[in-house]
Amino acid sequence: MFNAKVAPNEFARGVGAIERIGDYVARYGSRALVIGGRRALGAALAKMQASFEVAKVSFDVEEFSGYCSQNMIKRYADKVEAGRYDLVVGVGGGRALDCVKAVGDVTWRPVITVPTIAATCAAWSSVSVSYSDEGIFEGSISLRRSPVVAIVDSRILCDAPVRYLAAGIGDALAKWYEVPLNVKITGEDSASIRSALALTDLCNRMFRELGRQALEDAGRGEVTETLERIIDAVIMLTGLISGLAGDACRLAVGHSIYNCMSHFKASSASLHGEKVAFGLAVQQVLEGRSLTEVNDYLIFLKKELGLPVTLGQLGLCGISEAEISHLAELVAQDPAVKSAPFDGNVANIRKAILTVDDMGKKLLD
Repeated sequence: MFNAKVAPNEFARGVGAIERIGDYVARYGSRALVIGGRRALGAALAKMQASFEVAKVSFDVEEFSGYCSQNMIKRYADKVEAGRYDLVVGVGGGRALDCVKAVGDVTWRPVITVPTIAATCAAWSSVSVSYSDEGIFEGSISLRRSPVVAIVDSRILCDAPVRYLAAGIGDALAKWYEVPLNVKITGEDSASIRSALALTDLCNRMFRELGRQALEDAGRGEVTETLERIIDAVIMLTGLISGLAGDACRLAVGHSIYNCMSHFKASSASLHGEKVAFGLAVQQVLEGRSLTEVNDYLIFLKKELGLPVTLGQLGLCGISEAEISHLAELVAQDPAVKSAPFDGNVANIRKAILTVDDMGKKLLD
């Protein structure tokens, strides 16, 4: 039986995909609330409006800014109920899409996602990441289902700054490192888990073989088969892995580093996937992998993807010894780290963070 938490009903990807959004929306109602960031709406709204008019769908627009917080979710949920909208359409990056998915969940409305950057799998997944109004990570919200439709216009994603796609690859790399670790912890061996593990291997090979070329293609503004394969891997395959593996197999040290860095305002300018990618190197050190393997991974981040490899590049160039210790303390408190098959105490985490930072600095020399 189809599991709505694993995948959307439909996934539409390609150049001009957004021009058919009216047809998809009309399947779920005739009145939609569109919520998106200012720049995202600027990139997509005109084409959406034309399609809505053809499909005879009425809509209103709300601009999103800030974080996916409980207050923000309630704010938009109240608007959905007051306006008696049939469904909600989210346009933008991870924060906006996560907020819209949560709004759909609490109002029992179907959600259609329109990502304008390929920085996460938020357009696909049945999870929303929740923050305080100030941007401090609070937790993950497990939703009843994935969006009913994810519409991914390759042209729009190609036109976005390449940095977002690189960060999306960095975030997606987490599946290769975090899912097997969690499977080791849980001992699960279902068909879904085996499928998720197989897909992590596929994604990792695609990123290693095609990641750099996809970034170069996007940098030239060319929508190529290689670029679209990587977009699919970042959004569709990574989202599918998340759904198949389930809530217990999603997170480990890479995402914990990201979550805990939200306590440091100086890191707010760095992207989700940039912090996760750095955190994955920290995880590898904690797992006891060879420093040669960790260094090869950092070289891949720097040379192939252009991702940060030091705390300084993540905005934490002036971080003090006490602050590093505080970051390590926060990571050590994460349940995913506490249950990991290695000693994730504060001292070990602090040492691993500094080890990765030092290795990254040497690559920048």
